[in-house]
Amino acid sequence: MTARRGTDRLRARCEMAQGVGLRDTAIAVQLLYLLTSGPAGRRRLAARCGLSEMRVRLELEALREDGVVRLEKSGVHLTPRAITRIVPRLAAVKCQRVLPLQDLGLAGLLIGVHLVAEPLAPTWQYRDLAVRRGGTGLVLLRHHHGAWRFSHDLEPLEGWSPRDAGVISSGFSDPSEGDHVAIAAGPNRGVAGLALWAVVTEILALGI
Repeated sequence: MTARRGTDRLRARCEMAQGVGLRDTAIAVQLLYLLTSGPAGRRRLAARCGLSEMRVRLELEALREDGVVRLEKSGVHLTPRAITRIVPRLAAVKCQRVLPLQDLGLAGLLIGVHLVAEPLAPTWQYRDLAVRRGGTGLVLLRHHHGAWRFSHDLEPLEGWSPRDAGVISSGFSDPSEGDHVAIAAGPNRGVAGLALWAVVTEILALGI
């Protein structure tokens, strides 16, 4: 066994020991979203998720058993079933960005997604979900009356931090009234992504 494979296996075991089971909807939804832009290899998917290749392989094998991906030498492909049933629901995710924010009180690496969806639960419930998945915090923003605002009280982000408001506006351009941005923080990309996509899965009611 090579040193890299040994490290990868140890990393996968650590991920599972931290509460990530053999079937994790947040990881599955994140992988399916990444595949909506085209086929990709396991290594590339793992790098974009911040997870080990072994962890990604386990999820992909579960998705293959569900009939939504094909694992080929050329990469991982979505099946017609996924394109028909899942991709239209993932269209509510306009884009994903790593965000260099400074003033929102979130520690670690920050990842955000632009959602064309209306969260039904209070912000604190999504924040609790993100923390349960290992995240260090979560912020929900709503685009209202031409500005990004905190979703829980509609205070303009611009009044809190003009710099961060500029980062959000440039990173998530052309928003419509009622669009949301969910921003999760974590000690690394993998944990921040798990926290974020657990919240996205809940907001979009995606049961993969």
